[in-house]
Amino acid sequence: MNPAQLQTRLISVIEKEIARYDHISEAGEHLIEKLCEQAAKRAAKQLHVDGDFISAADTQVVIITVIERYMPQVYDEGWTFQMIAESAFQRLTELTTRFRSEDRMKRQQLATLYTAAMKVNPENSLYTDEWRELLRLLGPVPENTSDRA
Repeated sequence: MNPAQLQTRLISVIEKEIARYDHISEAGEHLIEKLCEQAAKRAAKQLHVDGDFISAADTQVVIITVIERYMPQVYDEGWTFQMIAESAFQRLTELTTRFRSEDRMKRQQLATLYTAAMKVNPENSLYTDEWRELLRLLGPVPENTSDRA
């Protein structure tokens, strides 16, 4: 399941929960948690196979941005959702630290991914500091420059 498919699947499950119960039930939280864990494992396995850390990072970003959007719909102040997001940020931190020395284009892709994630819910974001920390870890990303000497 690619990141776009994961996003569609998570939103679908969450919206069905809300339509049925007017909130996300405890069983729904656990189903969502399981979907996120499976997606993270698949992304890690794919990273090991082909080294596509951008897709692995994108999977984590999708998890965080979807979870954040629906955090107010859970009764227990989103504890399960908070733990899902925390785990995803830990994986992003590991990816960022591990791959920050990659070529400029890939580093720029990560920076763009993180910057876009910060803009998903700019007025009410719970995770602005975490996104900024990932950008700090990534370090300065040079602008597109020509390869002329």
